[in-house]
Amino acid sequence: MASFPHLFEPIQLGTLSLRNRLMMTAHNRPMQPVRYLRYLEERSKGGVALIGIQAGDSIWSYPSSPGRFIPEYAGDTDAILPNPASPEGVKYYDDRV
Repeated sequence: MASFPHLFEPIQLGTLSLRNRLMMTAHNRPMQPVRYLRYLEERSKGGVALIGIQAGDSIWSYPSSPGRFIPEYAGDTDAILPNPASPEGVKYYDDRV
């Protein structure tokens, strides 16, 4: 690309060596962790050298118990579980409600 002559050249960031200068920023992911990891893997295979991931309050930090077992979510890697802050999420994640 004439406008970005160094875009596909390797770069050194401190002790981190990147194969190119393509980066994907962190963003919300409305999908289950298994599917999200496949999504990130495909971005990497597509050439992205540095991928930002969401940290902190995310689906991986949602409580997994105590909670009710809801069969429609079982084994479905594409299911979007309710946000624990929503009324549906409170009912899903907390047996005390």
